[in-house]
Amino acid sequence: MFVLKHGKLDNFSCFRYENYLQDLKKSIKSIKYPLQEIFNRILESQKISNELPSQLFSPIPSLCNEIIHRIPLPFFNTNDVLFEKIILPYSNTSINIKKEKDKYLMLTNSKIVSVQHIIVSQNKPACLIVKQFLSFSEFTTVPLSSFKIGVYIIDTTKMSELFCVNLTEIKYKCFFIRLSNNLALITSLNHAV
Repeated sequence: MFVLKHGKLDNFSCFRYENYLQDLKKSIKSIKYPLQEIFNRILESQKISNELPSQLFSPIPSLCNEIIHRIPLPFFNTNDVLFEKIILPYSNTSINIKKEKDKYLMLTNSKIVSVQHIIVSQNKPACLIVKQFLSFSEFTTVPLSSFKIGVYIIDTTKMSELFCVNLTEIKYKCFFIRLSNNLALITSLNHAV
C-alpha cells in the first residue's frame, strides 16, 4: 500500500534518518546541553557546505594508485595512465582491479564483466578495460528464476577478449563468491552506481 502511494522504499524508509541520527549522536561532545550542541553542529555543517566551491562536488571520479607500465597494448599506449582503483562520483562506489571483491560489474546491457584495467588517456574520460563472462546459468528456478533477482552461476574459464567500457555503461557492482575452480556465484548489488 505504501509503495503504491509513495513509490519505491527509499522514498519513505526510516533507515536514512536512523543513520543520520547516529551521526548527530556522534557529534555530541558533552552531555550538558545536547540539543543546543546538535543545533550548532548542524549550522556549522550547513555553513561549511555553503562555503565550499562547487568544484569539490564535480562528477569527476577519484583515481588511486597509479600503475607504471612501459609496454603498449591494444587498448592503451605508453602515454596513457593506468590506475589500480577508481571511486565513482555520487555513489562512492569503488572498483579495484587488485581486489577480487571490487572488480565485477553488470553493465547497462546486462553483461557481467571483470575489470582488468582502469585507463585515463589524455583529454579523455577514464574508461575500463574488461572481460565478459560468456557462460552463465540460473542459481535456482524455485520459487522464481534467480535471474530476476540478479543471481547467476558463471563459468570463470569462459571469458571474452578484452574490450573497452565507459563509466556511463556501469549499471551495478556485483558480489563474487567462488564455488569451485571454474564456477562462481555472482549477484548484482542492485543499486545504481
